[in-house]
Amino acid sequence: MQQASLEEVELQHVLDSHRDELKQVAAKTGSDWLAPATATERGTEQLYSALERQVQTDAFTEALTRSQHALQSHPPVPAASCADGCEVLAQDWWEVKEDGELRVSELTGDYVLVELDDVVRALSAFIAEYIVSLPEAKNMEPRQLQRAVLLTMAELRKGRVRRLLDWGKSLYRVGAIGYGAFSMFTNPWVAKAVLAALWSCLRLVGRMVL
Repeated sequence: MQQASLEEVELQHVLDSHRDELKQVAAKTGSDWLAPATATERGTEQLYSALERQVQTDAFTEALTRSQHALQSHPPVPAASCADGCEVLAQDWWEVKEDGELRVSELTGDYVLVELDDVVRALSAFIAEYIVSLPEAKNMEPRQLQRAVLLTMAELRKGRVRRLLDWGKSLYRVGAIGYGAFSMFTNPWVAKAVLAALWSCLRLVGRMVL
């Protein structure tokens, strides 16, 4: 097991803190749509669009503000504390098995996200807390962070990552890819954080339906 980076430690910390919430909304809404949707361009685009709408709301700004206040009260966990047993470092956490149920045809049809607001809100809250935990966000106001995330969501929706599953399948660990791989985005660190947060959420929720 390799030494965890600060990004990985924070991602694991946020994952742990939101684990119950994500599982509850998954069970409540029957979110077996979520993992298959990200295997298609149409489903991924609809997820981006739903998140983009949520990021524009005052609720997202408030989530950023709450996360900033919470971070001031609880400093980041030392990276060494996640060196052993860090879930986001495990290979089987990132890899999608070849015989999994995530191979979905583009002919599957439209995904109805309008009825799944609880899941979208849970994902956006996760993104907010993880973004705020990163060093690059330290001196940014909530509205600045909101604009940066909103721009990233718009760029993702316009085709920067056509299928979220494709991106996740190629990733062994969060720290393995530097910001250079995200140079096509206006804010590379935000793009990396958003995708890492989304993929972690999807893997956690997806394990309930695989």
